[in-house]
Amino acid sequence: MKAPPNLNQTDFRFGKSPKELSTEISQVKDYIIKALNVYQHPKPLIKRTEVMLDKWQEQVYDQVCKRTGEFKTSVVFNTNMSSIKLKHEVSGCSVDQILLYFCKKNSLLFNHDWVHLNLRKLAETASLVFSFGLEINFSIQNSVEFFVFLDSVRHFTNEFLDLALHGNCEEKNINAWCSMHTPLLSDFGFTINTRFQKNEINLSFLIFDGTLRNNLTRAMSVFQLYGAVFNEKQFTILKKLPSEELRVVVHINQTGVSRVIMWINRLTDEVAGEIITNFCEGKMTIEWEAVKSYLLKDDNTFRFFLEFSSGTFQFGYECPVGKDFGSFIYFESLV
Repeated sequence: MKAPPNLNQTDFRFGKSPKELSTEISQVKDYIIKALNVYQHPKPLIKRTEVMLDKWQEQVYDQVCKRTGEFKTSVVFNTNMSSIKLKHEVSGCSVDQILLYFCKKNSLLFNHDWVHLNLRKLAETASLVFSFGLEINFSIQNSVEFFVFLDSVRHFTNEFLDLALHGNCEEKNINAWCSMHTPLLSDFGFTINTRFQKNEINLSFLIFDGTLRNNLTRAMSVFQLYGAVFNEKQFTILKKLPSEELRVVVHINQTGVSRVIMWINRLTDEVAGEIITNFCEGKMTIEWEAVKSYLLKDDNTFRFFLEFSSGTFQFGYECPVGKDFGSFIYFESLV
């Protein structure tokens, strides 16, 4: 018996609707271009960034959205606008092949053997949640670079830490720090294409279960391990940070640790201003205030970070775009 013609088929999808997902990526692209214009980056570099963001939407974002509506998006800025990250988080969906296709399509060079080694490590995590995105980097004058990253998000065992660090130049140092300060490894990831001619992995650690002062001391110790020096004024400011739970991220390339980052969940404007003044040798500029005014909402959903790299500090924040993971089922009729 034949099925009747034009039979309607219903597709059950969890999470955000296609309209919500389309609105979010449009918002975040608009945020980024506005911010670059506020900071008066060269017009040709802004145009190149805009073109790459359009390619990211077409070749990555839209493709992943076809697979899942369980999607979170955020944008990460630092105060001098030398680095911007478009960041996504998905649940129950593999994205590695889509990201590799994007890199090949847009001539973002990568080492195949090194990438596949780290993809095998990601497979070992058996994680269902992945964070990925595109970093837009202006740290080299009159140039813009694009880096694609992929992280596995979950709590890992010490055995996985050994696997992640096996053969790494910082294996002994990181293991010694972990033995002394007992953090919990929570994320493992890597930059897919070469970052300034180097391959880079990143490890994220949660620090909690101590006294508030002890948690801060444990977090500061990894900065000090890699050359950061805190003066008395800076230490006084850090003591104002909420430290019930801190997250530190260590980025490692072939020559050693390139960056150390501490994420802070909540921060007042007053303390943020003190950090910019005393860590970044700057102040709350007109540009920073302008970007902040249309990005940040005082609803405790954004996070701040302090980064140490090449002997200097950077400060910035992560702003979510749209709502959290969708929490409903929607129906899509197909004819």
